[in-house]
Amino acid sequence: MVHFKAGADPITVDEGWYKATLTKLEEREFADSAFPGLRVIWHFGLVNSNGKTMEDDRGFELDFWVFTSQSVGAKSNARPIIEALLDRSINRDDDGDTLAAAVEGKSCYVKIADYYDERGEPHGSRPVQGTWSSKRPPGVGGQHAASAPARGRPAPTPQPQYEPEDIDSVPF
Repeated sequence: MVHFKAGADPITVDEGWYKATLTKLEEREFADSAFPGLRVIWHFGLVNSNGKTMEDDRGFELDFWVFTSQSVGAKSNARPIIEALLDRSINRDDDGDTLAAAVEGKSCYVKIADYYDERGEPHGSRPVQGTWSSKRPPGVGGQHAASAPARGRPAPTPQPQYEPEDIDSVPF
């Protein structure tokens, strides 16, 4: 289960894929010694795979936060979020302020999982790295993982399944 906090009470949702709609971008100065300086807070509303908007225990729409730096460089945490929201790659001509305005209100998909601290205790939730996507992932929201092949392309050939005891017969 993923753990959210609203006030003092934890909120839990199942781990998995969610449609995330950006509701607000915020900048905040942090004095934290590990990541000092100005940080971006991404506020998302989440919709689960059944199409239900996630709510807290009071019935208010859940506000899911993601923190990043202001950087949109190739290795930044903000870049895959922006690219998923815009459904395109960031290029050299893109201006940071223009990107910020363009993403507001946009939606994408993200896989969320439990995050555990160094003691192994649940410590909130985080998007799984590399899972921001502009397209609905297979198996999410009624879409089946084994979808029909694209027109003009042959269906993939099923691969044989091997049991662990068959390791000597695996062709590699």
